Amino acid sequence: MKRFIHKYRFLIIVFLCAILFITIFDFDGKKIAKTDKHYSYDSALIFLNLGKGEYEVPVGNTLIYKDIAKDTSGEFEKLSDLYFKKAKSENNEYALSYYHMIWSRNLIEKIGFDSFKRAQLFALNQSQLQRDTNLMLSAISNLSSVYLMNSEHDSGLLYTKLGYDIAVTSNNNRFIFFYSINMGYVMNGDQLYGAAQMYFEQALTVSKKLYPRNNILLNNLLSIMITEENYQQAEEFWKEHFTNYNIDPTTYEGQLIIINRAFLSQNQNRWKDARVWINKLKDLKSYDELRLNEIRLKLRQIDHENGNFSVYLKENKSFIFESYPYSFVDLEDYLTKELTKNPTFFSLSDIVRLEQEKAPPGVTEKMTMAAVKRLKALCYENAGDFKSSNMLNKEAMKYRWEFDGLESKLRHTDLSEKLRLSKLFEKIEKQKMNIAEREQEKRIYQAFTVLLILISLLILYTIFKQRKTTNLREQLLLQELENEKILAENLVRENDLNNRIVTLSKLIISKVDVINKLLSGINESNFQSGMKEVRTEFLNIQNAVSDAQPQLADKLLEDYSEIQQDFPDVVTLSITEKRIFVLSINGYQTKEIAGLLGLTSQYVNNARTSVRKKLNIEENWKEVLLNKKNPNLRSTE
Repeated sequence: MKRFIHKYRFLIIVFLCAILFITIFDFDGKKIAKTDKHYSYDSALIFLNLGKGEYEVPVGNTLIYKDIAKDTSGEFEKLSDLYFKKAKSENNEYALSYYHMIWSRNLIEKIGFDSFKRAQLFALNQSQLQRDTNLMLSAISNLSSVYLMNSEHDSGLLYTKLGYDIAVTSNNNRFIFFYSINMGYVMNGDQLYGAAQMYFEQALTVSKKLYPRNNILLNNLLSIMITEENYQQAEEFWKEHFTNYNIDPTTYEGQLIIINRAFLSQNQNRWKDARVWINKLKDLKSYDELRLNEIRLKLRQIDHENGNFSVYLKENKSFIFESYPYSFVDLEDYLTKELTKNPTFFSLSDIVRLEQEKAPPGVTEKMTMAAVKRLKALCYENAGDFKSSNMLNKEAMKYRWEFDGLESKLRHTDLSEKLRLSKLFEKIEKQKMNIAEREQEKRIYQAFTVLLILISLLILYTIFKQRKTTNLREQLLLQELENEKILAENLVRENDLNNRIVTLSKLIISKVDVINKLLSGINESNFQSGMKEVRTEFLNIQNAVSDAQPQLADKLLEDYSEIQQDFPDVVTLSITEKRIFVLSINGYQTKEIAGLLGLTSQYVNNARTSVRKKLNIEENWKEVLLNKKNPNLRSTE
């Protein structure tokens, strides 16, 4: 295994790095949808200096954002002109689609609806080619808004639903908010209150992440809850969003909040509380929509308190007729009661004139016609024409039945839309859960891969460290073997030297015995020959000693190996200089060294001077010992 790892270590490292690279960077081969991030003007100008394929989206999104924010500064126009000129010079249809989409919306009254529509559809086509979700949603929002403003309900609803589904699927909160608001208004206008509430609730959820408090949105939700008779839910909603809110009764938003609160109190039979809120209302003549609600609110309050609402109804008679058909739908019961008590409240000609005005098709039309026919029947009844009255009452009943049928269909449609939204929300939640699970799996995979890499690196490090330790052990073992070899060689040499010393000692002893015998046997007759023999024996002893003395010096040098630590330059000396040096610091004098090594005294003196220079010894040999250069050496004393 170790050999395999060592042999293919480079490939293993490359493989581990590749795993780490793939883990950290997610290459799924898919083109990422464009972001909706916008920038400051200075940053947008920097992007504008980049090449094709790099500036279109950031600059285009910045222009969209500034346009939505109603930026009227010269910087917006300047950036738009530069963007347009660059896109046109490059014939860059992608960038041009951004530009024309924005300016066609601002100049729709000048260029006409057809030119506007072509510009938006061109942007829509480019968004599909470039997979630019933000551009796609912007173009669809423009189309849906204009269709709805032009009362082209079906086309507006189609584009709004399409944009909403794309925004939700792409999790684009800014457009989810926009389309949720639009869908809420459309559903509310179609009296699909349940679906409208769901859209407004989603818009409220998203708005918390994007925008500050939106009172219009909160009021719409509160109004729908009251209309749907979800009074407990409406009360909880009020406590959550309005209890601690400082309401300004001088603003449109403040008046709308007060009206909704008063209606909620009335429907909960809290009439005193409702009167408190009604008294906070200011002059609403400039807000026709709010004024009609105010009239209905006050009529209900007066009817509950004393039942005499005729005076108030007469005071607002002209506005009631001006607000036809919605006023007749909302105030039918009070108008019927008043006309019953006061036949002159309005004439038959007034009803006939109003009858000629067409109400919006659908539920409103049926409710309006039922109210008009009923009031007209009362006029005939007051005039004594009971036959016409009965006929009109039948027509009113017919419209009421048609209204009930349409209302039933609306309820079914509302339920279907709520079910569709619930399924869509469920699908989105599943997608989010799947994304979260994939992200979790990806993180686990990354963590596991990193852990695997770390373990692999740890294994490689351990193997490397073991290999290094093994090499060190091998080196130490070789060094130990070398030391043992040297020790064995030294032991052999020491034994040889000891044997030589023993042999020399025996030789000297035997020679001394021979000399003693020769000396004892010398007389006058053999003095000459005897002394010659004695001299011969002494020369034999001297020659034997001379052969052994250099080896004694070498042995002494080996015994004091610390000399090389104190005098590292000793390795530069010759063998004779080493012998003279070690004997000198060991306390031997010149003559003794000369005798031991078989050298002349002059030669020894010259050699000692040379050794001093090479080893940088300034003091005399005795001071070398006293300075403890080598404390193992014996003293000269």
